[in-house]
Amino acid sequence: MHVRGEVSEWLKEPVSKTGEPLRVPWVRIPPSPSFSLAPFPQSDSAREPPFATEQQQCNVSAHAPDWVRRVTSQTVHPLLSAFPVVIGIPVQWGEMDAYGHVNNTVFFRYFESARMEYLDRCGFLETYDSEDIGAILRSTECLFRRPLRHPDTVLVGARSVHIGEDRFTMAYLAVSEYHNEIVAEGSAVVVSFDYAERKKTALPRQVRDKIGALEQLTAGNPSNS
Repeated sequence: MHVRGEVSEWLKEPVSKTGEPLRVPWVRIPPSPSFSLAPFPQSDSAREPPFATEQQQCNVSAHAPDWVRRVTSQTVHPLLSAFPVVIGIPVQWGEMDAYGHVNNTVFFRYFESARMEYLDRCGFLETYDSEDIGAILRSTECLFRRPLRHPDTVLVGARSVHIGEDRFTMAYLAVSEYHNEIVAEGSAVVVSFDYAERKKTALPRQVRDKIGALEQLTAGNPSNS
C-alpha cells in the first residue's frame, strides 16, 4: 500500500475504458419511493397515520422495549383489525441486505416481538416466573408478500387461531405503514412446556382464559375467522 500522498490502485473507484465510474452491482440499492434521506425515526407527533379505527385497545405491555411503538385504538390499521395484539417496529437501516430490502430472516424477529407481546398479554410470562411453565416454539413459517425498506415502520399483528390441550397456533400479519400494504404473513405453533420437568404440559387454565379474553376483543369483526 502506498502512503506517499497517492491513493493505492485498489482503493480507487473502478472506472470503465471510457473513464466512467463503474457501479458495483451487489451494493446498488434499487430505486424505491420509500427510500429517502429524511431523518428517522420520526416522532409520532410529526406525522399522522393514514388510518384509524376504534375497534379495540392495543397498548403494548410495560415489558416491551422502548423502540416498540405503542399502537392504540386510534392507530390500528384496518388490515390488522382482527388482531388483538398489534405492535409497531421501526425498520432499521442495518436490517436491509445487499438487495436493498429487509432480509427475510428479520421478519422472524418481527414475529418474535409480536409473539412475546402476546405471551405477556395472555399470562404465559407470568406462569413461567411463578410455576416454571412457559411457552416453547415448535414451528414457525413466513410468507413474504412484498419488499420492505428503510425508512418505514412495520405494524405486526398477532392472534391465536386454534387452541389445543397443550398448544395453540398463532397467526401473524405484517403491514408496511408507508405503503399501507401487507408485506408478510406468518404462523407459529406454541407449546406449553414445564421447564422444571423438561417436558410439555397442559396449557395453564389462566393462560387459556386470557387467550379467550384477548380474542374476544375482535370476535365481532367480520374479518376475524
